[in-house]
Amino acid sequence: MSAPSTEEFELRFLVSEFPRDKVESSLHIYQEYLPGLVVIENEFEAKWTGSQHSITLPQPVPFSMTTSLRQRFQSRSLESCLDAVRSNKILPGVQGFWTIKGDKSAGRGYELEWDVTRPFDGEKFLGMRSLMKTRHLIPYLGMTIEVDVFNFEGRELIIAEVENPNPEFQKPSWFGEDITDKKAYSNWNMAL
Repeated sequence: MSAPSTEEFELRFLVSEFPRDKVESSLHIYQEYLPGLVVIENEFEAKWTGSQHSITLPQPVPFSMTTSLRQRFQSRSLESCLDAVRSNKILPGVQGFWTIKGDKSAGRGYELEWDVTRPFDGEKFLGMRSLMKTRHLIPYLGMTIEVDVFNFEGRELIIAEVENPNPEFQKPSWFGEDITDKKAYSNWNMAL
């Protein structure tokens, strides 16, 4: 089980021209968002507002917060990823994660993430939202740019993310509009 990180700094951009020839590797990612806000009341328990549901977190949370909880499956194989989603099990070749994210401002916020071996049961939660994307990893000046490709009813949306960039970071020419603080482009808001 990985230790959770706490502070996150992330820049996000629309991609004007996707340089597919620079892709080093790719992953298929399915994310589920539990409905409502999660209240972390003590170190290990997350409770949903207006609900009796709670889950026990794998490690303590170092602060109290109100946020959302995401479950993520990822695999190099799209079929393995979808099989894990359908069976609600972590299958060979599939990784599972729980992520709690706090509010962000200017690309800075809090994120806690754990590897999971047993997903939570999504059938308990009505109104769960989800999205599917393909993440391409592109090396760039000693760091890795994550390029997420979403397909919404045949329309492709491509977003590049740079985590913890150095102060001298210069965006590549294929980056478009800076959407770091545009909530409409958050995965939570795009999930259906």
